[in-house]
Amino acid sequence: NNVLFFKGTELEKLVVVKSDDNINEIAEKINYVIKNKKQINKIYENIKKQYDDDCIKAIEKFIKE
Repeated sequence: NNVLFFKGTELEKLVVVKSDDNINEIAEKINYVIKNKKQINKIYENIKKQYDDDCIKAIEKFIKE
């Protein structure tokens, strides 16, 4: 469950289910992700790069203080 990492991003809409116990929603989401995995991977890569950049900036700021 990566809801916190994806919160407020486009990925939240694309990969996170609203109900953890709704097997129909889960199956639909899995099929959607499989069909759109290239688009989803590209979005994830962009989010991950921004996250990594933000972490580096935060560490550098912490070290300077």
